[in-house]
Amino acid sequence: MAAERWQEIERHLLSVLTLSPAERQAYFDRACGEDREIRRTVESLLASEAEMGSFLEKPPAGGIRGTLLGSAVDVPAFEAGQCIGPYRILREIGRGGMSVVFLAEREDPSRQVALKVIKRGMDSDEIQRRFFDERQILAHLNHPSIAQLYDGGTTADGLPFFVMEHIEGEPIDRFCDRYRLSIDDRIELFRQVCTAVHYAHQNLVVHRDIKPGNILVTADGVPKLLDFGIAKLLDPDLTPEKDQPTAAWMRLMTPNYASPEQIGGGAITTASDVYSLGVLLYELLTGRLPYRIRTGFAEEIDLIFRGAQHVKPSVVVTQTTERESGGWACDPQELSQARATQPAKLAKRLRGDLDNIVRKALQIQPQRRYSSVEQLSDDLWRSRQGLTISAREDTFGYRAKTFLRRHKLKVTLAATVAALIVAFAVTALVQSLRVDRERRQTEQAYEFLIALFDTSAAGFPAGDSVTARQLLDRGMERIERDLEDQPETRATLMGTIGRAYGNLQFYDRAIPLLEESLHHDPGLGDAEPLAAANLFHLARAQRGAGSYDASERNYETALALRHRLDGPSSVEISEILHDLGQLRVAQGELQAAADFARQAVSMRRDLLGREHVATAHSKALLARCLRDLGENAEAEAMFAAAITGLRRASSEDPELALALNDLGFLLATRGDLRAAESSIRESLEIRRQIFGEDHPIYAESLEMLAFLLKERRDYEAAVPLLRKSLDVSRRRLGAEHPLVAKGQVNLANSLAEMGAYEEAEALYRQTSDLALRLVDEGHPRVALMRVGLADVLHAQGELEEAEALYRKAVGALQSSVGDQHYFLAEARLGLGAVLVDRGAFEVAEEYLRKSLPILEGVLGDGHWTVAQVRSELAGCLLSTRNLSEAEDLLLASYPILESSKGGDAWITRRARERVHRLHRLQEKVEGSPIS
Repeated sequence: MAAERWQEIERHLLSVLTLSPAERQAYFDRACGEDREIRRTVESLLASEAEMGSFLEKPPAGGIRGTLLGSAVDVPAFEAGQCIGPYRILREIGRGGMSVVFLAEREDPSRQVALKVIKRGMDSDEIQRRFFDERQILAHLNHPSIAQLYDGGTTADGLPFFVMEHIEGEPIDRFCDRYRLSIDDRIELFRQVCTAVHYAHQNLVVHRDIKPGNILVTADGVPKLLDFGIAKLLDPDLTPEKDQPTAAWMRLMTPNYASPEQIGGGAITTASDVYSLGVLLYELLTGRLPYRIRTGFAEEIDLIFRGAQHVKPSVVVTQTTERESGGWACDPQELSQARATQPAKLAKRLRGDLDNIVRKALQIQPQRRYSSVEQLSDDLWRSRQGLTISAREDTFGYRAKTFLRRHKLKVTLAATVAALIVAFAVTALVQSLRVDRERRQTEQAYEFLIALFDTSAAGFPAGDSVTARQLLDRGMERIERDLEDQPETRATLMGTIGRAYGNLQFYDRAIPLLEESLHHDPGLGDAEPLAAANLFHLARAQRGAGSYDASERNYETALALRHRLDGPSSVEISEILHDLGQLRVAQGELQAAADFARQAVSMRRDLLGREHVATAHSKALLARCLRDLGENAEAEAMFAAAITGLRRASSEDPELALALNDLGFLLATRGDLRAAESSIRESLEIRRQIFGEDHPIYAESLEMLAFLLKERRDYEAAVPLLRKSLDVSRRRLGAEHPLVAKGQVNLANSLAEMGAYEEAEALYRQTSDLALRLVDEGHPRVALMRVGLADVLHAQGELEEAEALYRKAVGALQSSVGDQHYFLAEARLGLGAVLVDRGAFEVAEEYLRKSLPILEGVLGDGHWTVAQVRSELAGCLLSTRNLSEAEDLLLASYPILESSKGGDAWITRRARERVHRLHRLQEKVEGSPIS
């Protein structure tokens, strides 16, 4: 058969591989027509595949790929000396299912590159889409351990190609064995790979084909991650079409390294790469694969992933196994020598932490694996340092064993000294307990805590998980029942439990306990540290509950108390300053909030150091204040510093999630939606793991994700998230809470943009009453709520009330956030638009011209809101017959408003009417209508 016919067969074959049998018949009827030979050949090849099973990795010579790739497709596309664009082909260095890779060189500048081009006969629409996807993925990645993209284009006959860094190296497993790298050296090399994969995940890319052949190590020991050809982008803007994971994608993966959900056609997330990295780690440590998929049949894969457990690395390295074709696949002596050790030492090195790290990475259920590649890498680092790891249960025995292993010599030398210290401490303790009151209080507190955690005595069913709330509630019952005649112990324990309730955000329980503790404890004078601590925690709980005035009074009292106790600075004082900054943010006093935050950053840096997590917390607060003051460049730099510090301390810190959430909002307001979504989704996942999905803090991240979706005009996805978030906040915080008010405003805003004006207006009016009970008239959030309500009224023709609300908002925002803030620019936009409809064109133009440059600077030239300002300004100019500038504005704005999916129909309709009006006016004046 001629090569051209084989190329046509290949195109049809690739098209039907993803279809069901019924869909295949319809495809053949439509695409093949009367060409029965083509149809019979493709059907025969499909039947051949069904008999052979999968050809996922290396197909037998007689399979579909063996037949096709041995004919037309394997004919070399280019020869040495030929040029593709400015690149001269030197030789072929590799080929895959859809492309050929050549070594090429460019004379100016002089360098050798790898040039990847689609094979002739493989240029179907689907293949080209995947090829362009890979090029687009690489264009967004810039990391020292990821092969760099240099250029791209199409050949003279239309085949897509791209040019990337040429890597002189060998697969990571061969490199490790060739140089006999120790286990520690292999782990360090593997952690460099983790860094590259984590970077890709931060850029919304899942590689999906991590294996030794796609990780080349250069001669100087730098790993390079290659081949994003089947990578999945998590950013819908980059891959608008849906993947088909159960068919064509399956045939491109490498089954021995693919995750269970990848093979089974499930949802592909970053957890899939965690699994593949687990397989790679297992192989680097042991020289074997955890599971060996030989045939690729679905039955074999299902059997493995339904219940098979891999052999622990520490065990498998002691076993000798036989190859399928005869001979020995692995000898323990040879294996250990390749790792610069002996069999017994190798097994001992792998036993414990490394066994458990591999086990966690290779969990069948994605949610049970490491939550991120960074966490996997961190556990490997911690294990090498002798620290505890997350893959092990954090028991006292395990922590003690780890400490002893890390400090064996020091512990031995310190044993005698420790014995003397313990003897002295026991003596001192006995002497202190001779004071009857202190002894009784200590014993009662001790007995109370022991009884509190005795779940069997409390009537909890055996084996049931007991929540922190249940334990605290039970503790309160015991305090009220058993400690009525012990006021000092009672007050101390009430304060402790009150703090715990506050930390869990059960403010309705925390506040009365802390108040009662302060009121009833006769041993707490005004100068007592415990009183200052309880005042601080009471103020924090009141802030969380929205009782800002009471919170402010108690913070100031606690601060004065601390100054008397500690002098001008202390860690406790820095904590109060930090919290006062948060309170001022909630009260809308942004400049005062920034001042408190700067004081907290300075004091914590001096007392604790630049790298301390508390310093990072205050940097994040300062960044938040700077963002709300419109200082976006300084805010973004401060967020970056804060997030770096927070990541260094922990990948599961609630403050890290808050900083990522706030940074996401900043990035979204300037129009960088891709980076914003990455930041917000990471925040959402951290909060889900820490708090669960029925928590106000998780609800806040849902709200922010909905904000992003709304910015993309995807209201069908945004509104359900907003309703869910609001429902959680109402149930957990009650109807009279600032976060509930904010959630109602955000939902109303989205409903208004969808055109659901009646529900939006009702929500705005309901929230207006609530907001004025919670904060002052001049709070920026009250002003923004008025802008939203005015927008709804304007859309419904209620111009007089809309104008009054816009004017109130403009006045309040000028006082609170300053003349250049984008909040004020949005309020001026609304006021200008309503004044256009009321015929006050000169005043409207003034407001709109003030608004336009601010919103352009914050949101970017192509943003929907910027287009709306230009449309409204064009409306002014049409009325004053400034047709030339009006035409420029409409040409810049109308395509954005008209093409934006799900956009506010009322705003788009106004722009459309102005285009028609300009058309009519130009015909009258010039006879040259707008194009």
